[in-house]
Amino acid sequence: DAVANTLEAVAGRATARRGHEAAVAAWSRAAELTADPAVRARRLGAAAHAAWHAAQPARARALADAARPDATDPLLRADLDRLRARVDWNVGSTLVGHRILLQAARDVAPVDAERARAMTMVAAALVTFVGEGAEDMSAQAATLGDVTTATSGSARCYARLLAGFVHVRNGHFAEAAA
Repeated sequence: DAVANTLEAVAGRATARRGHEAAVAAWSRAAELTADPAVRARRLGAAAHAAWHAAQPARARALADAARPDATDPLLRADLDRLRARVDWNVGSTLVGHRILLQAARDVAPVDAERARAMTMVAAALVTFVGEGAEDMSAQAATLGDVTTATSGSARCYARLLAGFVHVRNGHFAEAAA
C-alpha cells in the first residue's frame, strides 16, 4: 500500500506537469499493487484518463474497461463510460459511443442529474453524426431538457441545448425556421 500510495503521488505530479505517459505508468502500477477493488478502479480510471491525454486511445479504452467491473461509485462509472464513449466516437464507432454515453447518462441520472444532463446533451449532439440506428432519446431528453430542474448556469445551458437537439431531431426544424 505504501508503494502504491507513493506511485499515486508520482502520477499526480506527472499529471500536473503534463507528463501523461509517466502518469499512465505510475497510475497503472499503483493499481496493480492495490488490493482494495474500489481504490484499484479509481487508479485504473486515472490511468485511463492520462492515457487519453497522452494520445493513446486504445490504452485508454483498455484501462477504462479494466476499471469498470470494480467501480462501485456511480460517478466513477459514469466518468469511465464517458471516456469509453469518447474513445469510440473519436476512433471507433460514433454509434457505439452514442449508445455508451446515453446508457451512462441513464445510470448516473438518479445520483447526479447535472452530469446526466451534460452527457445526454453530448449524446444528442452525436446523433447528428450517427444518423440511422441512434437510440430514441425523447423520454430521457424530456426529463433532462427541462430547464426548471437545472440548478446551475451550465445545467440550464445543457438543458436548452438538449431540448434544441431533440426538437430538431424530431423533425421540428422546418417548423422552427418558419
